[in-house]
Amino acid sequence: MSIVKLFIDLILVFVGLTLIIPLIARRNEFYIGTKKVTIYPGMVLLHIGKGLGRTFTPVKKRYEALGTIASIILLVIGLLFFYVLLLPRITLFLTKYAMGKATPIQAPVQPIFAILTSPLSVIVVIMSIAIAVILHEVFHAKVALRNGIRLKSWGFGLFLLFPIAFVEVNEEDFKSRSLGARLRVLGAGIAANALLAALFFILTIIIPHIALASNITTLIVIDGVDCSICNTSLCPAKISRIEPGDIIIAVDGHKVKGVATLVRVLNSKHIGDNLTLTIYRNGEFIEKVLTLNASRSDNTTKPCIGVRFHEEWFESREIGPIKSMKTNILFITYSFVFISYLINFSLFIINAAPLFITDGHRMLIEIIERFKIYKARTLLNVLGIINILVLIAIIVITTLAYI
Repeated sequence: MSIVKLFIDLILVFVGLTLIIPLIARRNEFYIGTKKVTIYPGMVLLHIGKGLGRTFTPVKKRYEALGTIASIILLVIGLLFFYVLLLPRITLFLTKYAMGKATPIQAPVQPIFAILTSPLSVIVVIMSIAIAVILHEVFHAKVALRNGIRLKSWGFGLFLLFPIAFVEVNEEDFKSRSLGARLRVLGAGIAANALLAALFFILTIIIPHIALASNITTLIVIDGVDCSICNTSLCPAKISRIEPGDIIIAVDGHKVKGVATLVRVLNSKHIGDNLTLTIYRNGEFIEKVLTLNASRSDNTTKPCIGVRFHEEWFESREIGPIKSMKTNILFITYSFVFISYLINFSLFIINAAPLFITDGHRMLIEIIERFKIYKARTLLNVLGIINILVLIAIIVITTLAYI
């Protein structure tokens, strides 16, 4: 059983328990000692604390103004990413999918299951999500307290087995503050994920340079031959006897620097051309000359090899690529940083989008009500419904591909 299917099965069991336990107990609130546990379908919340006081250090007016402007700017940037980059690509994919011209693997967004390839990847994903959501809520809490807004409760929980955090502010305090203060509190979560995304993005650039300086390179490891990717049952990889575990270190004489090298060379080829792969297998260097006699099943103009593969980091030695402690540490660090970047960037965009429960939606509502643009609220709600339906559609399509 694959990691993905096992994880999905565990999620289904978790959801089942969150449905059954409240029905049997006829309540959804329980206590572990003095701590309250609330159970909702697919979600369990542990309330750690409540009633954090109102004492706060006043913020200088110019800093308040800068905070409000920064919150609005980040909201606008998030909305631009959502409506200019993400939503049009999703809509185009759904249109092609409905016409039978696209497959789930071609979707512009993929479920988190797509990167759950090993127990280590599960741990890395959970850690990345935990950091993202905890700091998101910490930013909300800190900004609320700095603006004299009390916290009713806060804690941690699980949503579909993924870690979450929550902060509930005192609504009376919140409503009594100025529009700028409310926008700063709501925008704090968006800012948290934007800052984390920027930080992790910078680290994704720095770490590969450190690896390169340490004589570590990214190579391609073959998972297996799969001729179904091509338009024939006898694909080049099968004819050339490519085997699982083969490590591709060069393509047409070009040293491999990740999958991009293979993609770049392959895209320059035509049907019928030859492709030379330098492979490291069981301590030996082997050259395989593949005749590209097949095309991709989804694009008949592009040549196809017929392999499934993934990237791994290796230390380059004369005897061949090897795994070392240094390689493993750098690779795990980079994996954590890259996944954290993806998660925080995704949360930044989604939280800024008008989706009813998001911070961005609430910020827009606050602005609309302050300036009494009530027709805009109706339009915002319509957009929210459309956005949710589009996201649900692509989530269902891509998730079903992994079940």
